[in-house]
Amino acid sequence: RSRFFNIIHVATRPSAFAAFRRRLEEAKHEARLSGNRLRLICGGGDGTASFAIWCIFRALRADDDNGRAIAQTEFFRWSDEELSNFFPALVQ
Repeated sequence: RSRFFNIIHVATRPSAFAAFRRRLEEAKHEARLSGNRLRLICGGGDGTASFAIWCIFRALRADDDNGRAIAQTEFFRWSDEELSNFFPALVQ
């Protein structure tokens, strides 16, 4: 259950967003160790997949959980190589 998130809560509740961000980092680490690609499974209507991708990009932004920039030179927390290797595949 620690891997399940309500997408509305991720988008509207800071605590759910912070937990989602932490879990995404943990999943990246697990994927690196196992050699597998991350998978994001989402259910819902046609707009849910786009909304899920927006949540991922928001979680990967180089800011703290309150939206303040933590890096002036990078937009994402992950390097280009990490984005290429570990950006989640979307399953709907």
